[in-house]
Amino acid sequence: MFLGLIITGIIFSTVSNINNIKQNNARKISTQDMIYSAKVANDKQQYNEAIIILDKVIKKSPKHKKAYYLKGLNYTKLKDYDRALVSLHKAISLDVNDSVPYNYIGIVYYEQEKYKEAKKWFLESLKKDNLYHKALYNLGNTYYINKDYKIALKWYKKAYSVEKNEKDILVYMGNCYSFLNQPLLSIQTYKKVLKLEPENYMMYYYMAYDFMSIKDYENSEKYYIIYISNSEKNKITYDPYVNLFEIELIQNKPFHKQIEKDFLNKFDSYSRGVMIYEMLKIFQKLSIGDKVDLNIWQDKYRDMDIEKWNFSFIDIWVKKEKNSNVKFKLMEATRIFKNHKK
Repeated sequence: MFLGLIITGIIFSTVSNINNIKQNNARKISTQDMIYSAKVANDKQQYNEAIIILDKVIKKSPKHKKAYYLKGLNYTKLKDYDRALVSLHKAISLDVNDSVPYNYIGIVYYEQEKYKEAKKWFLESLKKDNLYHKALYNLGNTYYINKDYKIALKWYKKAYSVEKNEKDILVYMGNCYSFLNQPLLSIQTYKKVLKLEPENYMMYYYMAYDFMSIKDYENSEKYYIIYISNSEKNKITYDPYVNLFEIELIQNKPFHKQIEKDFLNKFDSYSRGVMIYEMLKIFQKLSIGDKVDLNIWQDKYRDMDIEKWNFSFIDIWVKKEKNSNVKFKLMEATRIFKNHKK
């Protein structure tokens, strides 16, 4: 789960003529046009270009506060934090009641992992405008990154009460609910994200995990399949695959053939993902009475840790096994896997 900051409230359009500032001296260009060109350059990640344009604005209009705080934003993108702070403090000196540069200063400190200082500036921004949803969200992030999900959720909720169409706020609200063991609320929140962005397939991954936590295996399986089938294959880790296989295992279902094939083609035969997959296949074989030599698995992965694999779902599944002989073999396999490389 990645943490992102909302830093501007402007949707930048892509245009092809951002160099018109340099090329066309024949006509007078308004500061508004220049600011727009700087925003476009920022959107294209041409931060130095944006700063050049903003310097032209400042030369033309020395008290243009927006030019200063946008310049601060671009310096922040370049990780030139000292220059960013100079520009942002200048913007504040021109208008102490504008909430935006205070928020940007908070971001400068956040990016340097100075979270206490970042909180101070986000709160200063909110003193100027207590409904500034970007500062509310960013303040929530300072608690989220320190795993104080209860307080983070409070600020995210406030941000959402102001701006209901910002998906990032909803995503982190959902994450907080999940971390606070409130999966039904997290699922409801992720569904709201999908209403805003139907092709955000990561939400299916998050919901699959939450459905699994409440033992709704049918929906968990369904959402893992949707996520794996629709996401870019090169960006998917092994986790959703092995989680899906585990869900199918504990429902006594065969593994999804095409997804299993894709998984084996995608991951190296000697990797942690394949190690877990082969462990699950052993459980599957034992559950139907097949003979398995566990020494082969142990020898193959003798230098690899099972590392924090949660056996709780498998433990419940094993306890439900009615065939005493099969149950004994499953319990013995579980013991071996749990103690692997400890």
